[in-house]
Amino acid sequence: MAGGPAEDALGCHTVKQLDDLEPLIRRVEADPQSLGDWANERRSRGGRKRIGSFYTPAWVVTWILTRLDLAGSGGLACPPRLLDPACGGGRFVCAVYEANLKAAFEPEAALGALVGLDSEPFAVGLTRLSLALRTPPNLWPIIVSAIRHVDALSLLEELSGGFDLVVGNPPYRGGRFAPLSATTETLRVRFSAAEYQVDPYLLFIELAARALRPGGRFGLVLPNPFMSNLRTGALRETLLGLGAVTALDELPVQTFAAEVETVVLTFERGREVERSVPVLRLTPTSACPSGFLHLEPDSPAAPWPLCRDVAVSQLVTRSRLWSAKLGDIACVTRGINPYHHSRHSPDEIKRRIHHATSRLGEDFVPELCGRDLKPFRVERHSPRFVRYGPWLKEPRDPAIFRGPRLLVRKIFGATIVAAYLEEPFVCDQSVYVVHLHPGQPWPPFALLAIVSSPLLSTLLRARHQEDDRLFPQLKVGELRGAPLPDVSPTDPIVKRLDEQAEAFVSRGAPESERVHLYAAVASLYGMSDLELSLEKP
Repeated sequence: MAGGPAEDALGCHTVKQLDDLEPLIRRVEADPQSLGDWANERRSRGGRKRIGSFYTPAWVVTWILTRLDLAGSGGLACPPRLLDPACGGGRFVCAVYEANLKAAFEPEAALGALVGLDSEPFAVGLTRLSLALRTPPNLWPIIVSAIRHVDALSLLEELSGGFDLVVGNPPYRGGRFAPLSATTETLRVRFSAAEYQVDPYLLFIELAARALRPGGRFGLVLPNPFMSNLRTGALRETLLGLGAVTALDELPVQTFAAEVETVVLTFERGREVERSVPVLRLTPTSACPSGFLHLEPDSPAAPWPLCRDVAVSQLVTRSRLWSAKLGDIACVTRGINPYHHSRHSPDEIKRRIHHATSRLGEDFVPELCGRDLKPFRVERHSPRFVRYGPWLKEPRDPAIFRGPRLLVRKIFGATIVAAYLEEPFVCDQSVYVVHLHPGQPWPPFALLAIVSSPLLSTLLRARHQEDDRLFPQLKVGELRGAPLPDVSPTDPIVKRLDEQAEAFVSRGAPESERVHLYAAVASLYGMSDLELSLEKP
């Protein structure tokens, strides 16, 4: 394959980038899966990140094909028709081709059942080359027809309903670094998944589901945020309208050099949705149970909670009955965003030109940040003032920084760190402001106790899959959606909570006393029969 005829037959110019093809051929002959590794080695990490391309380790490919029961296709008259819509280095299509051969299909049929697409010429060349190294030259024209240089996202209608299997590791984050072939407006028309930020991997999930025939299955490597992000509800609704998630497998963080938590999602078109899906945590040599994914067919757009134990699972299940939300009785918003490159120069941002350690004028107001919040009260870390006005990037309505309100720290853990404040203080973006609506019926300190409770923290971590992060971050929409207990605000327990939390605000909140308050919160939610772990931090 070292000469021009191979390049002409494959329409592949990848090899022209090599000074010597022979070492690559020897490497691939020794390990057919190593061509993708070679491609990763040649492309810088920054280059891969720019296009969202991180090729899949062989053990993950093997796991996905096992999940899809590819070995069980040997009894079929013809191999299952398979699509990899972002084929990259060709690991999936090559593995499927070899599995088809092991299932006793003829090479021509095994190749003819494959479709691999990619918008990167380099990736198309790699996949064609990788298949060619496994096949005689007379079959290369089939490879050229099967592996095409095209953006799969432009072929939604052409691909829909045509495949038994869809596999792959679609690009993610690429939309921030490299343009897509279609405009954002066009993609929003084609894909329900394009409801907010058009990250390619979201569109590829929808494409994969729509490309399946009834009974067809996909297995995709994906970042996990789409399962819990409040802005990807349309995609979740589309998926559960087309079929069912059959498995979720968590990959080690170090699997890809992408700094993203990834999962393997397995899906079957036309299958009835199951409310509880087992989750496994994978390593190259093991697969261990790690919880359950909760799905709600009646609310298909809702986040998919990930529950690590039975108590959390019960909590998530019961929470569906609590209809009142914190956002119903309060304006919940984030603090100010003072600087941005669209309005300030790098030097102005570096010098923090609108901040000071003392009040330099009438337009300077005191500012709080997350580290100033302690459980139930504000303990200012150091004097800090911000020159408040329209020169800030996002100054917010000043009314939210006055009057009765809860302040909630963005980073949270066993409990949400919240405090009560009436004095005028501006907050930065590490703090959320819960400004109570006038006339709302809930006593403010009782609300503070509820927001601060381990029960609510546990629920939100499960709902939005923040449980395993080193620094879980609460999002403003998640806080707005925090459920309130289904009791009257005049309930005697609510009154006792209000009195005790008010005392904590004035004198501090010893941990030993907080335990009793948290147990009272759990009883308000009807959860006092659960494990004590939900009642204390």
